[in-house]
Amino acid sequence: MEGTLTVSADSASVADATVGADADGAGAAEAGAIALIKLSPTVHATITGSDITAGDVILRSQADQNAQSETKGFAAGGEAVGAAVAAGDLLSDVKAGLGNDVTLNADSLTIDVDNVDFLDLQSRAISGGGFTGVAGAYSQLNLNNQALGVMGDNNKVTVGALTMDV
Repeated sequence: MEGTLTVSADSASVADATVGADADGAGAAEAGAIALIKLSPTVHATITGSDITAGDVILRSQADQNAQSETKGFAAGGEAVGAAVAAGDLLSDVKAGLGNDVTLNADSLTIDVDNVDFLDLQSRAISGGGFTGVAGAYSQLNLNNQALGVMGDNNKVTVGALTMDV
């Protein structure tokens, strides 16, 4: 068999948030900063309901998420309150493979799924008060990713070599 069939799906997500709050006063001073980041790509490289004859079949899906968040809350006064919150959600759905009802005759089938995440959350809170000073910082990460190599129902697959890299 001759010829190569390649199905690729790629996603690159970048989010960068820097938030600062500053309050100064002789009496009361309050400052707060909140940064929220959410990345939720859906990246699928699949074949469904097809009759394919090829030399090599390559199904590749890749997602690359990069998120950085920095929050700073600073307050100074007679009574001071400083707060900072950073939160990040990375919720990706990355799949490659055969869906339902596929007839495939090929020398090779390669299914490659790659999901890479980088997340940096930083929170800093500072307060200085002549009488009272209160500071609080909070960071939260919700990571719910899936990277799947899939083979659906009702498929007829004849290949010389099968490679699945997930």
